[in-house]
Amino acid sequence: MNTEVVEADRWGVPAGMFGPVNEDFYGLVGRVALVATLLEDRLHVLFCSLARVPQDRMAGEPGTVLIKQCIQYLDRFSTCRHDEAAALFSDAEAALLKRHEVVHSLWPFSAQDPVQGWRSVPKTRRQQHDRSVEWTSLRADELPDLVSTLVDLVDRCRQLELWVILPTP
Repeated sequence: MNTEVVEADRWGVPAGMFGPVNEDFYGLVGRVALVATLLEDRLHVLFCSLARVPQDRMAGEPGTVLIKQCIQYLDRFSTCRHDEAAALFSDAEAALLKRHEVVHSLWPFSAQDPVQGWRSVPKTRRQQHDRSVEWTSLRADELPDLVSTLVDLVDRCRQLELWVILPTP
């Protein structure tokens, strides 16, 4: 019988599970996940408004899928808002891809700067090198910048919702 006592943080994560992890790192990864989820929700609302469909039509779709759908309706913005909308969609796609990289990676070396993480890649999504694992690294300032970017994108998305041209009766 193993009677070894393993220290854990206040949420029950064993101290040695990920190596030494700064609490700010956990907090930033959580904020990336939460704010990106809010962005996906706003993209969903924007898509439904643009496509004039009920909200259950694309419920649960990833943000990158919603962005591709929204782009098809750029003509539903006034001409002076096309560039703004296209920029939002481009910026949102880049941020959501970075969010995916952050949230779906393991970060066993999170006490370093830059932090090093890796994630398994499904066969269907492997790029030209056919690697089953992708390594990534982040500088200490990248996670706070990503959170700020996501917050800004949520605000920009809300603004664009106001500029959708409604059909005339």
